[in-house]
Amino acid sequence: MHHSCTSQNIGYGFLGGLLGGIVFAMIMAKLGVISTIGSMLGLSNLFGAFFTHLIISIIMGVIFALLFCNLAYKPLPATIWGIIYGIFWWFLGPLTLMSILLGEPIETRWNLASMQRVLSGLYGHIIYGLILGLTYGWLRSKEKKRR
Repeated sequence: MHHSCTSQNIGYGFLGGLLGGIVFAMIMAKLGVISTIGSMLGLSNLFGAFFTHLIISIIMGVIFALLFCNLAYKPLPATIWGIIYGIFWWFLGPLTLMSILLGEPIETRWNLASMQRVLSGLYGHIIYGLILGLTYGWLRSKEKKRR
C-alpha cells in the first residue's frame, strides 16, 4: 500500500522532531553536555546550545518524514524506524560530523574508547528517535481516521 508524503506529513515530522529534541535536550542538559552542540557554532551560552539543538532536531524530524513517509504510517513501524534513525544519527552526528565541525580527524572519534565516552549520547539519540517515530506514527494513524 502506498502512502503519500504531504506537507501535513512534514508537519508531523517537525512536531515529532521538536518533541524528541526537547526531551533529548533535557537529557543532554542533565548530563552536562548540551554546551557541546553550541560550541560547534561558536555559541557559549546554554540558550544558544539549546536553540541550536532544537533546530537540528526539527530538521532531523522533517528529514525523517520525507525519508520514511511510506514506511512509518502507523505507530509501531514508525517507532521502530525512528529508533533506527536515531541510532544512525548517533553515528553520523557525534562520531562523524562533530569531528569535522570541531576540526578533529574523524578517526579520533571512530574508536572504542571514544564511542564509550559518547555512549550516553546513543541513549539520547534512541530516545529522540523513539519519540520522533511514535509521534509521527501516531499522528499519521489519526490522519487516516479523520478522512
